[in-house]
Amino acid sequence: MRRLGLFALIFIVLAALYWLLERPAQRRATQEPARLLIGFAPAEVERLTLTCPDKGAVVLQRAGTGWQVSTPEDTTAYAADSSAVQALLDALAALTTGSIVSRNSDRHALYNVTPETGLRIEGRDRSGRTSAAVVIGKNGPNIFSTYVRAADSDTVYLADGILQAPASKTLNEWRDKTVIKLDPGLMRAYTVSGDCSLSLRKNADAWAGNGETVNAEAAAQVIRTFAGLTAADFAEGPLEEFGLARPSRTITAEPADGTGATLLLGRDANAFQQYAKTADADTVYIIEKYLLDSLCPTLEQLNSPAPATVPEASPFEPQSVQ
Repeated sequence: MRRLGLFALIFIVLAALYWLLERPAQRRATQEPARLLIGFAPAEVERLTLTCPDKGAVVLQRAGTGWQVSTPEDTTAYAADSSAVQALLDALAALTTGSIVSRNSDRHALYNVTPETGLRIEGRDRSGRTSAAVVIGKNGPNIFSTYVRAADSDTVYLADGILQAPASKTLNEWRDKTVIKLDPGLMRAYTVSGDCSLSLRKNADAWAGNGETVNAEAAAQVIRTFAGLTAADFAEGPLEEFGLARPSRTITAEPADGTGATLLLGRDANAFQQYAKTADADTVYIIEKYLLDSLCPTLEQLNSPAPATVPEASPFEPQSVQ
Protein backbone atom coordinates (compact mmCIF):
# COMPACT_ATOMS: atom_id res chain seq x y z
CA MET A 1 0.00 0.00 0.00
CA ARG A 2 2.85 2.35 0.84
CA ARG A 3 4.50 1.50 -2.49
CA LEU A 4 1.30 2.37 -4.34
CA GLY A 5 1.14 5.67 -2.53
CA LEU A 6 4.78 6.39 -3.39
CA PHE A 7 4.09 5.72 -7.09
CA ALA A 8 1.06 8.00 -6.94
CA LEU A 9 3.17 10.75 -5.36
CA ILE A 10 5.87 10.38 -8.04
CA PHE A 11 3.21 10.54 -10.77
CA ILE A 12 1.73 13.70 -9.29
CA VAL A 13 5.17 15.35 -9.07
CA LEU A 14 6.02 14.44 -12.70
CA ALA A 15 2.63 15.67 -13.89
CA ALA A 16 3.17 18.95 -12.07
CA LEU A 17 6.63 19.35 -13.63
CA TYR A 18 5.21 18.65 -17.09
CA TRP A 19 2.47 21.23 -16.57
CA LEU A 20 4.97 23.83 -15.36
CA LEU A 21 7.52 23.26 -18.11
CA GLU A 22 5.50 22.28 -21.16
CA ARG A 23 2.27 24.24 -20.94
CA PRO A 24 3.91 27.70 -21.29
CA ALA A 25 5.70 26.49 -24.42
CA GLN A 26 2.43 25.12 -25.80
CA ARG A 27 0.68 28.41 -25.09
CA ARG A 28 3.46 30.29 -26.90
CA ALA A 29 3.20 27.91 -29.84
CA THR A 30 -0.54 28.46 -30.16
CA GLN A 31 -0.04 32.21 -29.94
CA GLU A 32 2.64 32.34 -32.64
CA PRO A 33 1.04 32.78 -36.09
CA ALA A 34 1.88 30.26 -38.79
CA ARG A 35 3.78 31.15 -41.93
CA LEU A 36 1.59 31.94 -44.93
CA LEU A 37 4.05 30.29 -47.33
CA ILE A 38 4.83 27.04 -45.53
CA GLY A 39 8.23 25.64 -46.48
CA PHE A 40 9.22 28.72 -48.48
CA ALA A 41 13.03 29.09 -48.43
CA PRO A 42 14.48 32.23 -50.07
CA ALA A 43 17.80 30.51 -50.78
CA GLU A 44 16.05 27.89 -52.93
CA VAL A 45 14.12 30.35 -55.11
CA GLU A 46 15.45 30.39 -58.67
CA ARG A 47 12.84 32.55 -60.39
CA LEU A 48 10.27 35.16 -59.39
CA THR A 49 7.49 36.43 -61.63
CA LEU A 50 5.81 39.64 -60.47
CA THR A 51 2.61 40.66 -62.24
CA CYS A 52 1.32 44.14 -61.45
CA PRO A 53 -2.04 45.23 -62.93
CA ASP A 54 -0.88 48.72 -63.92
CA LYS A 55 2.83 48.11 -64.59
CA GLY A 56 2.89 44.73 -66.29
CA ALA A 57 5.07 41.77 -65.44
CA VAL A 58 8.77 41.40 -64.68
CA VAL A 59 10.82 38.25 -64.24
CA LEU A 60 13.65 38.01 -61.72
CA GLN A 61 16.03 35.14 -62.43
CA ARG A 62 18.92 34.02 -60.27
CA ALA A 63 22.24 34.33 -62.14
CA GLY A 64 25.33 33.08 -60.35
CA THR A 65 25.61 34.97 -57.08
CA GLY A 66 23.27 37.73 -58.25
CA TRP A 67 19.99 38.30 -60.07
CA GLN A 68 18.85 39.43 -63.50
CA VAL A 69 15.61 41.11 -64.51
CA SER A 70 13.65 40.94 -67.75
CA THR A 71 10.05 40.97 -68.99
CA PRO A 72 7.99 38.12 -70.46
CA GLU A 73 7.71 40.08 -73.73
CA ASP A 74 11.44 40.86 -74.01
CA THR A 75 13.88 38.27 -72.72
CA THR A 76 16.78 40.76 -72.74
CA ALA A 77 18.18 40.41 -69.21
CA TYR A 78 19.74 43.18 -67.15
CA ALA A 79 21.64 43.01 -63.89
CA ALA A 80 19.13 43.43 -61.03
CA ASP A 81 19.50 45.06 -57.65
CA SER A 82 20.26 41.87 -55.73
CA SER A 83 19.77 43.49 -52.33
CA ALA A 84 16.23 44.55 -53.31
CA VAL A 85 15.43 41.03 -54.53
CA GLN A 86 16.73 39.54 -51.29
CA ALA A 87 14.65 41.98 -49.26
CA LEU A 88 11.52 40.87 -51.14
CA LEU A 89 12.34 37.18 -50.60
CA ASP A 90 12.83 37.77 -46.88
CA ALA A 91 9.54 39.67 -46.69
CA LEU A 92 7.71 36.79 -48.37
CA ALA A 93 9.26 34.28 -45.99
CA ALA A 94 8.12 36.40 -43.04
CA LEU A 95 4.44 36.55 -44.08
CA THR A 96 2.20 35.10 -41.35
CA THR A 97 -1.43 34.08 -40.96
CA GLY A 98 -1.89 35.90 -37.68
CA SER A 99 -4.81 38.19 -38.52
CA ILE A 100 -7.66 36.93 -40.73
CA VAL A 101 -9.84 39.71 -42.17
CA SER A 102 -12.04 37.73 -44.56
CA ARG A 103 -12.75 34.26 -45.96
CA ASN A 104 -15.26 35.55 -48.51
CA SER A 105 -14.04 35.80 -52.12
CA ASP A 106 -16.71 38.44 -52.78
CA ARG A 107 -14.72 40.79 -50.54
CA HIS A 108 -11.39 40.35 -52.36
CA ALA A 109 -11.93 43.54 -54.36
CA LEU A 110 -12.27 45.48 -51.12
CA TYR A 111 -8.68 44.55 -50.21
CA ASN A 112 -7.27 44.69 -53.79
CA VAL A 113 -6.40 40.98 -53.78
CA THR A 114 -8.31 39.99 -56.93
CA PRO A 115 -6.40 38.87 -60.06
CA GLU A 116 -7.35 42.23 -61.63
CA THR A 117 -6.30 44.48 -58.75
CA GLY A 118 -3.66 42.58 -56.78
CA LEU A 119 0.04 42.12 -57.34
CA ARG A 120 0.67 38.42 -57.99
CA ILE A 121 4.03 36.94 -56.99
CA GLU A 122 5.00 33.46 -58.12
CA GLY A 123 8.26 31.84 -57.07
CA ARG A 124 9.82 28.70 -58.50
CA ASP A 125 12.73 26.65 -57.20
CA ARG A 126 15.56 25.02 -59.15
CA SER A 127 13.37 22.06 -60.14
CA GLY A 128 10.68 24.36 -61.53
CA ARG A 129 8.27 23.64 -58.68
CA THR A 130 6.09 26.52 -57.52
CA SER A 131 7.35 27.44 -54.05
CA ALA A 132 5.25 30.58 -53.61
CA ALA A 133 2.05 31.96 -55.11
CA VAL A 134 0.65 34.95 -53.30
CA VAL A 135 -1.47 38.02 -54.10
CA ILE A 136 -0.44 41.29 -52.49
CA GLY A 137 -3.22 43.82 -51.92
CA LYS A 138 -3.40 47.37 -50.65
CA ASN A 139 -1.96 48.76 -47.44
CA GLY A 140 -3.80 47.99 -44.24
CA PRO A 141 -5.22 50.48 -41.71
CA ASN A 142 -1.70 51.85 -41.30
CA ILE A 143 1.10 52.07 -43.86
CA PHE A 144 3.04 49.34 -42.08
CA SER A 145 0.58 46.54 -42.89
CA THR A 146 -0.64 44.88 -46.09
CA TYR A 147 -3.57 42.70 -47.11
CA VAL A 148 -2.41 39.39 -48.62
CA ARG A 149 -3.75 35.99 -49.58
CA ALA A 150 -2.34 32.78 -50.97
CA ALA A 151 -3.26 32.57 -54.67
CA ASP A 152 -5.12 29.28 -54.16
CA SER A 153 -7.07 30.45 -51.09
CA ASP A 154 -9.98 32.80 -50.43
CA THR A 155 -8.68 33.75 -46.98
CA VAL A 156 -7.32 37.31 -46.70
CA TYR A 157 -4.80 38.18 -43.99
CA LEU A 158 -3.52 41.46 -42.64
CA ALA A 159 0.26 41.05 -42.64
CA ASP A 160 2.89 43.23 -41.04
CA GLY A 161 5.16 45.16 -43.38
CA ILE A 162 4.95 47.25 -46.55
CA LEU A 163 4.87 44.91 -49.56
CA GLN A 164 3.03 46.68 -52.39
CA ALA A 165 5.60 49.41 -53.09
CA PRO A 166 8.78 47.27 -52.85
CA ALA A 167 7.31 44.56 -55.09
CA SER A 168 5.45 46.62 -57.72
CA LYS A 169 8.50 47.99 -59.51
CA THR A 170 9.03 48.42 -63.22
CA LEU A 171 11.91 46.74 -65.03
CA ASN A 172 14.12 49.83 -64.75
CA GLU A 173 13.31 50.17 -61.06
CA TRP A 174 14.51 46.60 -60.48
CA ARG A 175 17.74 47.14 -62.44
CA ASP A 176 21.05 47.56 -60.64
CA LYS A 177 21.81 51.28 -60.76
CA THR A 178 25.49 50.92 -59.92
CA VAL A 179 27.45 52.88 -62.53
CA ILE A 180 30.99 52.51 -61.15
CA LYS A 181 32.23 49.97 -58.61
CA LEU A 182 35.88 50.32 -57.64
CA ASP A 183 37.90 50.10 -54.44
CA PRO A 184 38.66 53.77 -53.68
CA GLY A 185 41.64 52.79 -51.53
CA LEU A 186 43.46 51.45 -54.60
CA MET A 187 43.09 54.59 -56.73
CA ARG A 188 46.32 56.36 -57.64
CA ALA A 189 45.24 58.69 -60.46
CA TYR A 190 42.07 60.63 -61.27
CA THR A 191 41.60 62.77 -64.36
CA VAL A 192 38.78 65.00 -65.64
CA SER A 193 38.87 66.54 -69.11
CA GLY A 194 36.47 68.39 -71.40
CA ASP A 195 34.25 71.17 -70.05
CA CYS A 196 36.01 70.75 -66.69
CA SER A 197 39.66 69.99 -65.99
CA LEU A 198 41.27 68.26 -63.01
CA SER A 199 44.21 65.94 -62.49
CA LEU A 200 44.77 64.21 -59.15
CA ARG A 201 47.66 61.88 -58.38
CA LYS A 202 48.46 60.07 -55.17
CA ASN A 203 51.99 59.62 -53.87
CA ALA A 204 52.15 57.66 -50.63
CA ASP A 205 49.29 59.22 -48.58
CA ALA A 206 49.34 62.64 -50.24
CA TRP A 207 47.20 63.78 -53.16
CA ALA A 208 48.36 66.42 -55.63
CA GLY A 209 46.00 68.34 -57.90
CA ASN A 210 47.34 69.75 -61.12
CA GLY A 211 50.79 69.47 -59.54
CA GLU A 212 49.83 71.15 -56.26
CA THR A 213 49.32 69.33 -52.95
CA VAL A 214 45.64 69.33 -52.00
CA ASN A 215 43.60 68.45 -48.91
CA ALA A 216 43.88 64.66 -48.66
CA GLU A 217 40.36 64.14 -47.25
CA ALA A 218 38.77 66.40 -49.87
CA ALA A 219 40.49 64.45 -52.64
CA ALA A 220 39.53 61.13 -51.03
CA GLN A 221 35.87 62.22 -50.94
CA VAL A 222 35.91 62.86 -54.67
CA ILE A 223 37.46 59.45 -55.32
CA ARG A 224 34.93 57.68 -53.06
CA THR A 225 32.00 59.33 -54.82
CA PHE A 226 33.28 58.30 -58.25
CA ALA A 227 34.18 54.77 -57.12
CA GLY A 228 30.61 54.07 -55.95
CA LEU A 229 28.63 56.24 -58.37
CA THR A 230 24.95 55.25 -58.83
CA ALA A 231 22.28 56.34 -61.30
CA ALA A 232 18.71 57.51 -60.82
CA ASP A 233 17.37 55.85 -63.98
CA PHE A 234 18.19 54.59 -67.47
CA ALA A 235 17.58 55.85 -71.01
CA GLU A 236 17.20 53.95 -74.28
CA GLY A 237 18.17 55.20 -77.72
CA PRO A 238 21.14 56.11 -79.91
CA LEU A 239 24.10 57.73 -78.18
CA GLU A 240 23.75 60.84 -80.37
CA GLU A 241 20.35 61.50 -78.80
CA PHE A 242 21.97 61.86 -75.37
CA GLY A 243 25.07 63.80 -76.43
CA LEU A 244 27.28 60.79 -75.77
CA ALA A 245 28.68 60.34 -79.26
CA ARG A 246 30.78 63.40 -78.43
CA PRO A 247 30.93 63.53 -74.62
CA SER A 248 31.14 66.91 -72.92
CA ARG A 249 33.31 65.52 -70.12
CA THR A 250 35.47 62.44 -69.52
CA ILE A 251 36.37 61.21 -66.03
CA THR A 252 38.89 58.43 -65.47
CA ALA A 253 40.10 56.79 -62.26
CA GLU A 254 43.04 54.39 -62.28
CA PRO A 255 44.38 52.07 -59.58
CA ALA A 256 48.04 51.15 -59.33
CA ASP A 257 47.62 48.21 -61.73
CA GLY A 258 46.19 50.48 -64.44
CA THR A 259 42.74 48.87 -64.63
CA GLY A 260 40.17 51.49 -63.77
CA ALA A 261 37.00 53.02 -65.11
CA THR A 262 36.08 55.89 -67.42
CA LEU A 263 32.80 57.81 -67.31
CA LEU A 264 31.52 59.84 -70.26
CA LEU A 265 29.07 62.70 -69.71
CA GLY A 266 26.48 63.78 -72.28
CA ARG A 267 23.85 66.51 -72.38
CA ASP A 268 21.45 67.41 -69.61
CA ALA A 269 18.43 65.18 -69.19
CA ASN A 270 16.66 67.98 -67.34
CA ALA A 271 17.56 70.81 -64.96
CA PHE A 272 18.72 68.37 -62.29
CA GLN A 273 19.98 65.29 -64.14
CA GLN A 274 22.43 64.43 -66.90
CA TYR A 275 23.05 61.53 -69.29
CA ALA A 276 26.22 59.46 -68.87
CA LYS A 277 27.76 56.10 -69.74
CA THR A 278 30.91 54.17 -69.03
CA ALA A 279 33.49 53.87 -71.80
CA ASP A 280 33.26 50.08 -71.93
CA ALA A 281 29.47 49.71 -72.28
CA ASP A 282 26.54 51.35 -74.07
CA THR A 283 24.12 51.46 -71.13
CA VAL A 284 22.91 55.06 -70.81
CA TYR A 285 22.40 56.27 -67.26
CA ILE A 286 20.56 59.28 -65.90
CA ILE A 287 22.58 60.67 -62.98
CA GLU A 288 21.90 63.51 -60.58
CA LYS A 289 23.85 66.61 -61.65
CA TYR A 290 24.92 67.47 -58.12
CA LEU A 291 26.80 64.17 -57.97
CA LEU A 292 28.49 64.77 -61.32
CA ASP A 293 29.38 68.36 -60.40
CA SER A 294 31.02 67.13 -57.19
CA LEU A 295 33.38 64.99 -59.28
CA CYS A 296 35.20 68.04 -60.63
CA PRO A 297 35.89 70.49 -57.79
CA THR A 298 38.20 73.44 -58.24
CA LEU A 299 41.61 73.53 -56.57
CA GLU A 300 40.24 76.21 -54.26
CA GLN A 301 37.50 73.83 -53.13
CA LEU A 302 40.00 71.01 -52.66
CA ASN A 303 42.22 73.22 -50.53
CA SER A 304 39.58 75.11 -48.57
CA PRO A 305 39.68 74.70 -44.76
CA ALA A 306 36.15 73.29 -44.90
CA PRO A 307 35.98 71.29 -48.16
CA ALA A 308 32.72 71.27 -50.05
CA THR A 309 30.67 68.31 -48.91
CA VAL A 310 30.80 65.53 -51.44
CA PRO A 311 28.19 62.74 -51.09
CA GLU A 312 29.89 59.56 -49.96
CA ALA A 313 29.34 56.35 -51.86
CA SER A 314 28.59 52.99 -50.33
CA PRO A 315 31.56 51.02 -48.96
CA PHE A 316 33.31 48.98 -51.57
CA GLU A 317 31.96 45.50 -52.15
CA PRO A 318 33.53 43.01 -54.54
CA GLN A 319 31.78 42.94 -57.90
CA SER A 320 29.68 39.80 -58.28
CA VAL A 321 30.05 37.80 -61.47
CA GLN A 322 26.79 37.66 -63.36
